[in-house]
Amino acid sequence: MVASRQPTDAHTKSVTYRADPDETPSEAVVAAVASASDCRPTAAGADGTARVLPPLYDAIDPDALDALFAGGVRSPDRPRATAGKVEFVYHGHRVTAHSDGSVVVEPR
Repeated sequence: MVASRQPTDAHTKSVTYRADPDETPSEAVVAAVASASDCRPTAAGADGTARVLPPLYDAIDPDALDALFAGGVRSPDRPRATAGKVEFVYHGHRVTAHSDGSVVVEPR
C-alpha cells in the first residue's frame, strides 16, 4: 500500500492510495478513507477515544465493488478483466476507486 496525501487546506486533504496486490478494492477504499480522515478503519483502541469509520456498506455494497474489479491488482502487462472506475460518497469524502487498484479520496 502506498498512500500519498496532498493537503488542500489546513482542515482537509486528498489522498491517493495504491492497493497492494492481495488487497481487495473494498479494503483499499477503507484504508484510503481512514488515512484521509485520521480514523481507524475498525474498532477503537483500548482507550476508546479513536474515531472509527462507519461500515463501508452504508455507502456502497463492498461485495459488488470487489466483484466489479475482480482479479486483484494487475501489472501493466496483465490488466484487469474490467477497466473503469466507481465514484461514491463515504464518510464525508468523494471516493473514486479505479480498476488499476488506485483509490482517490477527496474532501466533499
